[in-house]
Formats: sequence, C-alpha cells, structure tokens
Amino acid sequence: MENNWKLPDYKTIRYTLNTSNNWHQLQSKPDRFNKLPDELKIRPVMCPRMKKQAENLIEGHTVNKRKTFFTGLSTTHFQNLYFGDDGYNQPKKKSFILFHFLTDQSVLICYFFNEYTPPATLREKFIDTFRQSLKQNK
Repeated sequence: MENNWKLPDYKTIRYTLNTSNNWHQLQSKPDRFNKLPDELKIRPVMCPRMKKQAENLIEGHTVNKRKTFFTGLSTTHFQNLYFGDDGYNQPKKKSFILFHFLTDQSVLICYFFNEYTPPATLREKFIDTFRQSLKQNK
C-alpha cells in the first residue's frame, strides 16, 4: 500500500457509555445506517479458543435467541484502538470495523467499512494509513 492509496468509504458511528448499566449507547450515526445496534457491551472472552484472537468481545442485545451484533476486539499496535468485523451477522460479506475508545472508555467511535476487509498481511498498514487520513482531515 502506497501513501496515495485510496481508502474505501466508511461510516462513523459514535457511542457513549451509560455507567448505570455499562452499555455503550448510540449517540450519532449516518442516516439510514443500521449495521450496528443502538447499544453495545464489552465483556471478556470466556472461550479459550477465542482468547487467542481477542481478550474481549463487543456485542449487542439478544433478540429471538440471537445476538444483534457480536465480534472480538482484536488489538492493534495503537492504544485504545481495536478491530473486528460483522461476520457473525454477515458471514459472506464481512465488513471491517475499527473500534476507537477514548482514554477513559466513556466514548466509543466505530469506523465501519461496508463489505470491505483488508487482507491480514496488509491490516496494520491499512490501519496506519487510515489513522493518518483522520489526522489530515481534522
């Protein structure tokens, strides 16, 4: 990936932590965007097999015995920045998601790349390039 590489389109979704129930509640999202639920909760991974990929999960509520959203929070080489995908609900058309927690964990910003997942070998470079583009657009 070169520096002039064009990043795919993405959506920015913002949540704030409700400290009374420990759910991150939706604060803002693009119009007609419905790929992430209105509330998300972080919890530790219990399954030993999954712990190899992520220490924590982020999930939505259960509706009709199925999670509205579910993914592991895989670490990046940046503090408070994690990645996952929506493969639980969309296994054939996975979308890459970056989860950025502000320092005190009270705000969660999700960057949702619809139907795009960078190859594992280029993931770190993709994340670096994306972070740089955010800094340049401020």
